[in-house]
Amino acid sequence: MLSAIARAFEKVNVFLLSLVIATLWGTHSFAAFAVAMSYALIIFSVVEVGGQQLYTYFNREVGELTPKSLNGVKCILFVLQLPLVFLGEAWLLTGLLALAYFIESLSNSFRYQLFQEHHHKKEALFYLSERLIWFFAISMLYAADYFSLAFTLSLTELFIFLCTLKLVYFILYGRLSKSMPVNHSFSCNRKLYQDLLKHGKYFIVSAFVASLFMQVDILVFDWLGASEQEIAIISAFVRLVTATFFISTVLQQFVLPKFDQLQRDAGLFSRYEVYTGRFAFFLTVSLMALSDIYLLAFFGGRMEADGFPFYGCALILLLVFSRFCRDPVSFYLGQNNKNKTKVKILVALLPLKALAVCLSYQVFGVVAGIISIVVFDALVYWLFRYYTAFNNWDKNYLAGVFLLFCFSFVVVYLPLFSRIAIAAIGVTLAYLYFSKMTKPGVLFK
Repeated sequence: MLSAIARAFEKVNVFLLSLVIATLWGTHSFAAFAVAMSYALIIFSVVEVGGQQLYTYFNREVGELTPKSLNGVKCILFVLQLPLVFLGEAWLLTGLLALAYFIESLSNSFRYQLFQEHHHKKEALFYLSERLIWFFAISMLYAADYFSLAFTLSLTELFIFLCTLKLVYFILYGRLSKSMPVNHSFSCNRKLYQDLLKHGKYFIVSAFVASLFMQVDILVFDWLGASEQEIAIISAFVRLVTATFFISTVLQQFVLPKFDQLQRDAGLFSRYEVYTGRFAFFLTVSLMALSDIYLLAFFGGRMEADGFPFYGCALILLLVFSRFCRDPVSFYLGQNNKNKTKVKILVALLPLKALAVCLSYQVFGVVAGIISIVVFDALVYWLFRYYTAFNNWDKNYLAGVFLLFCFSFVVVYLPLFSRIAIAAIGVTLAYLYFSKMTKPGVLFK
């Protein structure tokens, strides 16, 4: 549970960091940060996800690797991706973010060893403490600005501090790992790295494609010369969508022990999907109702609203509904060793998505680009369902998308009191269905 809390804090910290950058440094810096973050996350996904999948495969098929051997592969992957750092204008910011994520990935190799050696509590406590330190650092920055304290810090200095924090914990993990008894059969050598890269091509490419599919939205807008305001607003709401997924991390801790029971009982799995869909619907309604308040809190008085259709902000939040509805099916595929199926779907849709967002934005404007993003997210959900042989035409999902789409255009005309009341009702109902999913006595009768 401590690891789950730490992973939840990771998502919350990214959201709070985005909020602080937008509030303290304004639209220009936040837009630069959004693009830099997209490039850094692509690099991190290839190094971390590709590296860890390769590590699991090699341990299963060949023999156990040392964390140092795995980190050697990660270093090679990081160096090969360095040209991505210089694709954006804010290359220094991208480099610092990529470096912070890279150091974290190196630490994860030692964390994985500690976990395998059954030192779960120590690993989780270290992991959580790092997240808490970063959380308090971000909170102090925000509090200093809120109370108008004389505290000046540049964006570069902030991320140098982040890199330093990651480096300190990398050293701590390394020292803790050395103190544990290990039985590894492979050490660092050139042939080992050649074999790892040869056998790991699929894992590396799949991690790259999956990450690019998630990050291509912001990158396409940047490549097409979208305004800083458009990139900042879209990224702000994408960060909100991502932040809500800490709930999914917590939820899976309750569902995983009972997943075999879900697989055996189609009716039970269907009920799990229905509850997840209803939870996602009411959560999305609440977020849509408060979308302009969120934007005001995010940018304060620094955002000039001229020319941006704010109903487009609410449209982005349809991603919350789609991704939560997709979560049970994606979880099912992962637990049945069908991750290759998910990768094939993303590979097929990636060029189509990039082309659709590009054409719709250039021809019809930013709202059309946002609609393209939402449509392709829905396509991922439908294709996941198709390959799991579930009922493809999920009527509840279709009804939810229709109602939320209509609500996104209506909500901007409602008075503030009505929107707050709708948000309160939505949160209450979302909590009701969340409690049904997390209480075994309710869902798993």
